[in-house]
Amino acid sequence: MSCDSITSVEVRSQPAAELAVEMSGELGKVARMLESGARNVARLFREAQDADALELLQDVLDVTRDFMGMVSHLRDRYLGGADAEFVARSEKLSDLISEMSEVMESEDWVLLADLLEFEFAPLCEEWRVAGETMHRQLEGICRQ
Repeated sequence: MSCDSITSVEVRSQPAAELAVEMSGELGKVARMLESGARNVARLFREAQDADALELLQDVLDVTRDFMGMVSHLRDRYLGGADAEFVARSEKLSDLISEMSEVMESEDWVLLADLLEFEFAPLCEEWRVAGETMHRQLEGICRQ
């Protein structure tokens, strides 16, 4: 689309706190998508569709990175930073991703499928619950 065809641009803004509440309301959905994606990647590896599995895995890892960045930012900005539970859950995810990287280097796709299905997917459920809790916290703080 060329700029010549644009006749006007409408910009709407809202307070950052309201945007934070709306964004935190999506965290549970993203965690569910990550869980589903991990299970699909595991299925593809088990069906020996390695190329498709690796492509989808890259998407899952990209979304995970963005999800964690958003959670960290919201916690830092609105909830006073990380608490012990958040740090423990983050370290668990970081350790798992490191283990998955090592397994990918050795191209052990069955083990990677197991890690995704039996460790990563359940961890996504923990993050879903944590995201929904964060949303409630932010609603209480930001909509006073």
